[in-house]
Amino acid sequence: MPQFLAKIASEPHEVSVHAAPDEAVSVDMADPIAEYKYYDLSRGKPPQIHEGMLGNASPIFKCTTDFTIQPVKGRSSGPFKFRFMSASLSIELPITITLPTGTSPGLREHEEGHRKINEYFYTLGRKSAQHAGGLVLGKEFYSPGTDLESAQSNVLVMAGDVVQRAYWKYTRTPAQLANKYYDDVTDHGRNRTNSNQVVQEAIERYEVQLPGDPR
Repeated sequence: MPQFLAKIASEPHEVSVHAAPDEAVSVDMADPIAEYKYYDLSRGKPPQIHEGMLGNASPIFKCTTDFTIQPVKGRSSGPFKFRFMSASLSIELPITITLPTGTSPGLREHEEGHRKINEYFYTLGRKSAQHAGGLVLGKEFYSPGTDLESAQSNVLVMAGDVVQRAYWKYTRTPAQLANKYYDDVTDHGRNRTNSNQVVQEAIERYEVQLPGDPR
């Protein structure tokens, strides 16, 4: 059982009910953005460039959540219980690519391979986010306490964590594994391996199929 589902199952303040319809989840998906930064190697490497490397591609799989919830117990005093009625998710993929000034074509091509891997997994983002948002809909979350506002904040944070982890399962996590495989096979771009071929191998090796996806 995936970690985030195991967490749901183990929490005593959470009770499952019938799932809400798919249209209760909306996803705002921004275009991926790659920003290129250059450094002077004669002045040393920036912190994100690790030993034995000259370039770096750093992606951030952002996922912010907004929920509509309905109190169903404890309207004036705790414990409180809320039902999740709808979910709005916003996802983004900024990628920062750091290279030395006057970088070689081979190194640039290698870091572009990382960009392609990250952008591929981000293309799965809309379906992944819809699936993740659906995990909390139709569920009722309990929160102890005597304050309705703080109890509401607590369940929103809890649900946001569940959704984000589920989204990352199909995007950030396989992208991280695929990027490591790509670096291992290409020796960080130092050997003569065909980078485009390894990009495809890495994607096929680590892509995680969504439940119900016919691919």
